[in-house]
Amino acid sequence: MLYNTGTFVVQSGAGGKTQTSPFGALKSCAAKMVGGENQTYYLGLAADGILKGIDVVNMKHLFRFGSEQGSDLTIVEGTDEYTVPDGTFAIHEVQLIDAEDKVYRTLEYVPWGQFNTLENPQTAEGVPEFWVSRNGFDDRNIRIYPEPNDIAASKYTLRITSYMRIARPTLDTDIIDAPRELGEILCTYAEYYITRLRNKNNPTLYLERKRAFDEQLADYVHSTEREPTETLQWVLAPTTNFSGQFDPLR
Repeated sequence: MLYNTGTFVVQSGAGGKTQTSPFGALKSCAAKMVGGENQTYYLGLAADGILKGIDVVNMKHLFRFGSEQGSDLTIVEGTDEYTVPDGTFAIHEVQLIDAEDKVYRTLEYVPWGQFNTLENPQTAEGVPEFWVSRNGFDDRNIRIYPEPNDIAASKYTLRITSYMRIARPTLDTDIIDAPRELGEILCTYAEYYITRLRNKNNPTLYLERKRAFDEQLADYVHSTEREPTETLQWVLAPTTNFSGQFDPLR
């Protein structure tokens, strides 16, 4: 379903999650600032800026809201190695899930170097208690220990909850799979990108757009963070300061 939210047209995704505009609409948004929404050159710059903006958000790793994915894997007796879900950026947690879909145990993460000094768990069999990964980006695997026995295989499922990258679009019709608020933020970053290329000797012009991007991203992340109070109510977390963060254009 498509519906209008003012600046952008938003599409409802799986489970009713609202997503950002098509890639082409975001390009036009950014190019419009310099009067180039109908010019191939500026639309191309806007596309580059939006893609770089997605990379910045991914690198900041601040997009937990709406970007976690859980994958359930069958535990096999005697098998301690399992493949992480496609598209995983980082693993959030690994859990054992019982037959009623409730968490039986959250496995403890152990760094690879530390794990190699533990002789016992590498040979032990039983219900897994911790997990380790040597290079999740490369081999796409994690290992769980103790090695699963028949009880673990018959009673539990392995659930890997991962942070997923926001994928880069390629076609103008591609919908960026992220919360709709990110659309305006990406547009602002692309405006900064275009302005900086056009005004290399006038930082006042492009730094204003950079500040706007930083503030929008900070507000976006802040709006997704909640902290418990003493009365068990949830409140906004303290505001995050993004000053001095990595800028790939520098």
